[in-house]
Amino acid sequence: RSSTQQKISTAPVLLPRLENGVPRWAQQFQSPALVEA
Repeated sequence: RSSTQQKISTAPVLLPRLENGVPRWAQQFQSPALVEA
């Protein structure tokens, strides 16, 4: 279980970093997904 807990704990830390360095194609793909949510 320790391995899975580490992945979950690191997920929120990596997400903001990815968003900061997202390429344009990723933003175009995420923007509609965020609007739906």
